[in-house]
Amino acid sequence: MNRRIFTGVAVTAMMAFLVGCDEIKFGGTLNVFEAMTFAQDAGKVVVNPGQFQTKVILGMNGNQKQIKLEIKNNGNQPTVVDLNFDKNIETNDQFTLKADQIKQAFDVTGNIVTTVTRTQEQWGNQSCTYQAQEIVCRGTKSADEVKDANPELTAKVEESILDFGKQYPGQYGQYPYPGQYGNPPVPNCHPVWVTRYGWQDIRYYDETTKKDITAAFVQADKNLANYVGTGSSTQRINTYQGYCR
Repeated sequence: MNRRIFTGVAVTAMMAFLVGCDEIKFGGTLNVFEAMTFAQDAGKVVVNPGQFQTKVILGMNGNQKQIKLEIKNNGNQPTVVDLNFDKNIETNDQFTLKADQIKQAFDVTGNIVTTVTRTQEQWGNQSCTYQAQEIVCRGTKSADEVKDANPELTAKVEESILDFGKQYPGQYGQYPYPGQYGNPPVPNCHPVWVTRYGWQDIRYYDETTKKDITAAFVQADKNLANYVGTGSSTQRINTYQGYCR
């Protein structure tokens, strides 16, 4: 399936990067220039100078916003640091978190730039489900036995169902059943709704949102560390959905 990317639609989004309980994940590099001490519930965590691969997760922790850092500075197990702050503190594409807000000895300032690209619209198909009616028969006789015992009656009912399907295609299986719309009833039989699996035609495009973040950890006039990272996500957006069949 061929895809073409539209000429880049680039925007610096004036949007909050934490919405509800959604998480935004970044992969990038933390450059530590001076030893940093993070205050954590379990005690203090010290990160010495160096350059470390670091995952940053922006999300929620209960009723607070949270920045989680997973710093690969200690073998296979990363050092995990949580910065929590009040959910009402604005964190837009340009942000400053003061030391007292995050309960640390430093401020965090940063910038997030959002770039959106999308593929050309194209046709495809996807799986789907729909509700349909089936006739079930109760009592001592099975549905097949009822059919065998009433061949002419069964033929009339099945013929009317087929005619209805031809006249009203795509009605999601809502065909007439015995006793409905003048159809003759079948003894001990009644309609039930069942779920069926099918396919539907769609027209869609894929939209990729890329976020680039830069952040500085600042104490007084000293730049203790900085972080540069990127996160991206892709979602499929349908512009048309055909009948499920």
